[in-house]
Amino acid sequence: MTKNKVIKEQCAYLNKQFMRAFLTRDPCFDGVFLVGVNSTKIFCLPSCRAKLPSIQQVVFFNHEKEAISSGFRPCKQCQPSMFLNHGPSWLHDCISFLASHLDKKISENELSNHINKSIQVIRKNYYTHSKTLQKRSRI
Repeated sequence: MTKNKVIKEQCAYLNKQFMRAFLTRDPCFDGVFLVGVNSTKIFCLPSCRAKLPSIQQVVFFNHEKEAISSGFRPCKQCQPSMFLNHGPSWLHDCISFLASHLDKKISENELSNHINKSIQVIRKNYYTHSKTLQKRSRI
């Protein structure tokens, strides 16, 4: 199997995972990737409660800067910029680490060793971070 074919298969796998997370509005993927809508030029978190767009209009971004440089603006409903710029930097490193390893299961020990934090601290900060953002977005 050639290197290009492997890369294409991995991209197809990630796109399927991203699309499934987006269609089910899975909050576990918030911070892992962003969803852009070509017709409106708006990007959102995967868990955004806005009306689902046509699948043909959807594009995925890894970073906020990538979405903005492509001419997209943040959604006013889910406020992805607030989510991405909130919380400790190591938490964003944790989310990025998980995003880069979607194709395999990461053990709690592996995650805590990579971040140099206990799994309890990681969980507490993630849940606190998520709840704070949900409360703010309802205001």
